[in-house]
Amino acid sequence: AVGLLQEDSITAVFEGKMDDADESQQEAVKNFVDSNLAINILTATASKINGEFQDCIANVMSPYGEYKAASMKKVERSLSKLSNDYKAEREPTAAKLLDLVRCSVTFNT
Repeated sequence: AVGLLQEDSITAVFEGKMDDADESQQEAVKNFVDSNLAINILTATASKINGEFQDCIANVMSPYGEYKAASMKKVERSLSKLSNDYKAEREPTAAKLLDLVRCSVTFNT
């Protein structure tokens, strides 16, 4: 796991529940970790940093073009990405969600 997904709350649930679990139970725990714990931690963190991120990117990029803040990726869309786009990835698949905080810049030419 990477970054925020190494938090004790995630690893404790994942490791603690795996010891005596059969294969289907292990899969259920993996899905719970990705679709509940990891998504909630990533979304909460994204909410905390969004304002500062938007301010920093606006300050750096505005001289070069038109900056526009974008809305944060919604939990429903994140869950859809996990089940469709990242299904075959190693756990936690939520680690593939790299664009919860977003913006765009149209550069002057």
